Amino acid sequence: MRPTFAFTLTSLLVTILAVVPCAQGATATGLQMAPVTRNGYELADAQYMSFIGDTSFHYPDDVLWGFNNPSASTPAKTCAASAYQQLLGLFDQNAPLLREVVRLGATPRFYLWINDYTASSGNREIRHAGLWHWGSDYTTNEWEWEVSLFKSGVCELPTSAEVQTALHTAYNVLQR
Repeated sequence: MRPTFAFTLTSLLVTILAVVPCAQGATATGLQMAPVTRNGYELADAQYMSFIGDTSFHYPDDVLWGFNNPSASTPAKTCAASAYQQLLGLFDQNAPLLREVVRLGATPRFYLWINDYTASSGNREIRHAGLWHWGSDYTTNEWEWEVSLFKSGVCELPTSAEVQTALHTAYNVLQR
């Protein structure tokens, strides 16, 4: 089973500990998400992609913008709150690889990207959690901390290995 959630930091990056069920009235336990800057890294905002049935999704027109968008589902906001806590944990850790990538010129700006598949059909292509950069050179735009909420209510968050791979890729590009 793919690990999907963490509050504990035990390695170079976030260690993911458990699966987070987010369905049936779950809430974000009162967490108020807002833009934040820590250790020079910025979490600027969130964007929810709510996939309904087989209906086509058009980016950016169909995006629900904002951490606490009232049109985002409660389970999606709960999943976003888990991702928010996970990413802030990475910022607080100030991991050497992340710090080095930013020192080499990568943007320190992040967005939460939440895929909500709870109302989608079973025929839709699914995106999985991960860390990636919106752009080709890492120096502009922002990093996307992408999470996925599946029909089952499981909130999938980026794994430590996925984060390390993304940061190593950026490091290799910026070293050139």
